[in-house]
Amino acid sequence: MTIKKTDVIAPFLKQAKQLYEFMDQKYDDAALIHQFNCSGCPDNCCMTHFYHHTFFEYFYLIEAYKQLPDQTKLTIFKKAKQIQDQISALDENETRPRMMCPLNMDGLCALYESRPMICRLHGIPYEIKRGHQSMQSPGCGEFDNQTSHSKTVIFDRTPIYIKMAGLENSLKKALGISKKNRMTVADMIIAHEESYKKSSKPESSQPEEG
Repeated sequence: MTIKKTDVIAPFLKQAKQLYEFMDQKYDDAALIHQFNCSGCPDNCCMTHFYHHTFFEYFYLIEAYKQLPDQTKLTIFKKAKQIQDQISALDENETRPRMMCPLNMDGLCALYESRPMICRLHGIPYEIKRGHQSMQSPGCGEFDNQTSHSKTVIFDRTPIYIKMAGLENSLKKALGISKKNRMTVADMIIAHEESYKKSSKPESSQPEEG
């Protein structure tokens, strides 16, 4: 019996769901301490050119994307292509423009429950610990606007990153992947659609994702 790639990935998607729940809880705890709420933020982080670096985030997002109505997927794909085309037209040293994420539909994320890590954790000052060293990063502009009190409480992302690395390494080993991942949400959508289109051709007997 042939084991399909989707069967291999499925258990990891369950673990990803648990990891995202862990992230959300840690973020909510930190947001409560700082009394921070980014709802209605004028500096929309959905317009930030984020890169995502794990394959499990790609598979988790795409699994949800595949469940959307065909017309919604077509709209998202067209917006993703527009973004990718604009980025491709830039010179290497040009600053990436702020463009709305293709998943943003009338101000709401079409795949909010499946959004990647950075979309969940962005905004609050954080630290990452590596041995005896610690790297700290500031919060977003809206965080500074809302929090005039002491910012000595730092959001420690270390446990989250450790769990992410463990899940990613296990998934890559199961799939025989050795390369690193670096994709925007637009890249993810286009990669999936192009893979699906290629797998649908008569000469292809096995879709890339299952």
